Amino acid sequence: MDKFYRWINDDKPKRHRITFARHVSFAKCPPERVGAILAHELHHVHEWENGGAPALKLGSIVEHVIARRFGTSPPGIVMTQSPTEVDAHAAATRFLRAHYPRSIMEILASDDPAPARATAPPADPDTLLRRTLEFLFPLVATLTAPLPTPPGKTFPAWLEEVAPGSAVIWRELQEGAPTTRD
Repeated sequence: MDKFYRWINDDKPKRHRITFARHVSFAKCPPERVGAILAHELHHVHEWENGGAPALKLGSIVEHVIARRFGTSPPGIVMTQSPTEVDAHAAATRFLRAHYPRSIMEILASDDPAPARATAPPADPDTLLRRTLEFLFPLVATLTAPLPTPPGKTFPAWLEEVAPGSAVIWRELQEGAPTTRD
């Protein structure tokens, strides 16, 4: 399914938008799909409002690293494994289980099964920054060429500028600190 929607936050307090492309005909989009999409995108709002804003701000860096690491743009399936997306898909799955349980098998068999395949609930948004950096760390560590950063910035400094608190966590990861996966 073509991505015809997205969540946008323009850094203004309490201002969120979910945009849909003009060419979309909702008459052709089943209500369970629309509901799952909205649950997914509204979960990003929940993340932003409940401690996850720094991790969500890292999204463009995560996409950039994935594109460099795998040569894909847009980053596709790898991006769906990022913590922000895993949690949002979990919210979509929770919506489907509550409101459209009979549609889950059909969605799982579709070309976009992610909204129906979560097996765990969304994690606490307060852990999102650490989980996002833990997701990003092995991708950066396995790049074969240095990652372009803004002029005069190291990668940790760039992370810190975009998402305050990132540099400390990044250094812990570099020093081999236990992760949430350990």
